[in-house]
Amino acid sequence: MPSLCGGGVEKLHLLLANDWISRGFDVELILLFSQGELISLVSSSIAVKFLNVTRFRDSLLPLSRHIKLSSPQIVIAAMWPLTSLTSWACMLADFKGKIYLSEHENLKYATNKRIFNIINVMPLTIRLSYFRCDGIVAVSEGVKESLRKIGRIKPSRIQVIYNPVVVKERPTIQCQNHFDNQWANDYKYRILSVGRLVPQKDHENLIKAFYLVTKNIDAKLVILGDGPLREKLTDLIAELNLTDQVSLHGFCIDPYPWYRSADLFVLSSLWEGFGIVLVEALECGLQVVSTDCPSGPREILQNGKYGYLVPTSDPISLSGAIIKALQVPCDHALQKRRANDFTVDKISAEYLTLFFN
Repeated sequence: MPSLCGGGVEKLHLLLANDWISRGFDVELILLFSQGELISLVSSSIAVKFLNVTRFRDSLLPLSRHIKLSSPQIVIAAMWPLTSLTSWACMLADFKGKIYLSEHENLKYATNKRIFNIINVMPLTIRLSYFRCDGIVAVSEGVKESLRKIGRIKPSRIQVIYNPVVVKERPTIQCQNHFDNQWANDYKYRILSVGRLVPQKDHENLIKAFYLVTKNIDAKLVILGDGPLREKLTDLIAELNLTDQVSLHGFCIDPYPWYRSADLFVLSSLWEGFGIVLVEALECGLQVVSTDCPSGPREILQNGKYGYLVPTSDPISLSGAIIKALQVPCDHALQKRRANDFTVDKISAEYLTLFFN
């Protein structure tokens, strides 16, 4: 992976690595550079190799050399373009083991934001590299479909394995900023959202929807996450006179105290690969409102059985669903049972079946 920043892909691979270690496998993480909020969570039983490069293209030769020296049985790479680069690195190293490539983004939507898509770099590199691998993993049916079309890959070559989220015993980690006083107890309802402050997550839509909610509902909104849009969102909050009711709390290494103390979780994304935060919310028995974005939320929420689905970029629909969700009783046990479909041991076993069968 590139690093261990506080993203969903990084979290899930740490969970898988820890599970594989517990099952008796040797696991090594290969990272491009030694940055990220999650580095402190890496088990001492897991070897970590830093390639000390900051650009993807610079990783090819050092990655190839390391694979040749370490001679693993299995290499799994996550997220294009690192998937393609890993495949080529294994070729250069004359690697005899198995190679698995996993995709966690809906590439159809993600590439619209990347200038190099204009010259079709992504489709070309996928077609020139994925043929070499022993298996391809997509984290949702939507991700599979986008990868199939972009890479012209046979559907039978891509296996959907959902992301692991739920652990048997979740340790309590002290959040960077303690949460107790953040909710402001004089508000009746607590609404939570978790995600980086980037265009993909469309927090602007969420804040506008929340503004409409406050016309009828006494509530507080907390958004966990950091990113380049913080200043813009802060200005929007001030413009709508919501400074006391919306908190941009920043990144929190352990969001679970927030989930457990909230009344409702909202995801406002324009697109997702899967939507780990939805499962985290279900795990805590929370009522959920999500945009029906490609891809992941509809699969996780099973067409609305476990939460409300609304169109993207529609603050009126989003606000209406939030108001309804706050007023309708939530079956907390039902939400938790759905989350159990995404346990680490279950998903880990699916990966191992792929690797060794």
